[in-house]
Amino acid sequence: MSMFYLVFEVRPTEQGGVLGGAYMHCWVNRESAEIAYFHAASRLRDAGWVIDSGSEPALVWREDFLHDEVALEGFDMAVREGEALQMHGWVFEGDA
Repeated sequence: MSMFYLVFEVRPTEQGGVLGGAYMHCWVNRESAEIAYFHAASRLRDAGWVIDSGSEPALVWREDFLHDEVALEGFDMAVREGEALQMHGWVFEGDA
């Protein structure tokens, strides 16, 4: 298997929450880029997110994240558990 990294822009399926959306950084250890994308997208949808866009999966190695402690943590978790998802969200700032 190979480690793939991809990023999705998502928003919650339910309206009325404070969170307006997020970037979901995903590390997925799968047989191919296509399978990695499908797996990550399915996990996000199952967790209640609507996917607005997604990057192409990039084949990555641990060395690619040595400069970023948070990203390196995500990579290492995916090695141990098969996947890791990190959310970087933003607050909805519309009419409240």
